[in-house]
Amino acid sequence: MNKKSILIVDDEESIRVSLEAILKKQYYVNTAETGLKALKMLQNDHYDLTLSDIKMDDMNGIALLKKVKEKFPKIPVLLMTGYSSLNTAIEALRLGASDYLIKPCYKKEVFASVARCLKNNTTGNDEELNRKFQEKLNVLPVQKSLTKRELEVFSNLLSGMSDKDMSEKMAVSLPTIKFHLQNIYKKSGVNGRKGVLKIISSYKVR
Repeated sequence: MNKKSILIVDDEESIRVSLEAILKKQYYVNTAETGLKALKMLQNDHYDLTLSDIKMDDMNGIALLKKVKEKFPKIPVLLMTGYSSLNTAIEALRLGASDYLIKPCYKKEVFASVARCLKNNTTGNDEELNRKFQEKLNVLPVQKSLTKRELEVFSNLLSGMSDKDMSEKMAVSLPTIKFHLQNIYKKSGVNGRKGVLKIISSYKVR
């Protein structure tokens, strides 16, 4: 199996060195101290994942995420954040981040999150998932279209899976699953998991 390549972006040298030491045993790793340098490196070389801090001076992680999704949409982005910027991490998920790590990050958590993001990058395209789940989706009064990931979560919800089971099956963190569920509830105008299942039950007996 070919080694995957990871670009680490952080303006703190100690963080870059630490993460590189952790990941280089299993992946090819390069580092960048600024978002602008990271974009140049992404332009010149292939990377399977970008791992970036959110709080940086020249270009913060959110701005970098937007640029990566605009110029290199197939490259997943994993962001790191402190507890004080957790709301920013949630916003990052809305903008297309694959997942986020909360500092301080332990070795096991870093490996698990990186593996999740790389695994999820092999999933199918939006059109395929829309066709696959459209019939199930019709049972909900959804006013806004669901994203690819929300469609996956919704399908698993209909299968009766718990949040924890979804997290393991989809290889994402539990907070990420809860984030997508909240979006589904909001878009469909129903009150939580029980509300979704109630609508589905009433639909089946018609």
